[in-house]
Amino acid sequence: MDFKLELRQLVDQLKKDLGKTQEQISVDAGYEPQGLTQALSKKSGHEAVLKQLKIAYKSVLEKSTNGRGTDKTFHETLRDFKMNPRFTPIPIYDVDIAAGSGELTSDKPEDIQGYYYIPEFSDCRAFNVYGNSMEPLIPKGARMFCKKLDYWRDYLELGQIYAVGMVGGERYLKYIRDETETHFILGSENEDYKDFKVPKKLVRSIWVIEGWLNKHTQNTFFVLNLDENNRRVK
Repeated sequence: MDFKLELRQLVDQLKKDLGKTQEQISVDAGYEPQGLTQALSKKSGHEAVLKQLKIAYKSVLEKSTNGRGTDKTFHETLRDFKMNPRFTPIPIYDVDIAAGSGELTSDKPEDIQGYYYIPEFSDCRAFNVYGNSMEPLIPKGARMFCKKLDYWRDYLELGQIYAVGMVGGERYLKYIRDETETHFILGSENEDYKDFKVPKKLVRSIWVIEGWLNKHTQNTFFVLNLDENNRRVK
């Protein structure tokens, strides 16, 4: 058996499926950040490294049997691992915040591009950022993680960044700086944009921003793309 080839394949698979760098995987397995790189460059000793790496990711990689009595594949085991509540899928919508029409999301399957698995944002939805009004804090083209607020009519923390969906179809990514009895005052990070008012009675929904991911670091996270039958697209 070519343990070096198997080790290289396993490292590549973990990088792809778990959204980790080779250095992060190396540290998780108990090595120095460059440990796996050095191991892959050696002519021998790969069996021991491969074993250690599998032990480090036992919850993902350990063998178990299905109803047919055969071993689960790596992807089947990984799928089961992701069914853990800690890894609730985050739907990615092809919807731009701050442009377009309609509600932020209709929750229709055909509107979903794929899924993120990021525990910190497990109760969020992911949308695209349109325009530069929140730059340099939030870059144009970033992907935004939002959580819908059901209680915004009763309480809202002013000064925070929100996605605001309007009855007329407008979607704004703004600070809600202040409010009057009838209006919210929205503001931008970019000083080229002036604050403006929107009538509260025309606000359809408000989403709190839990975080964002710019396009330069998107591959840091694992994205699961599904076909129409809810199967993974490799």
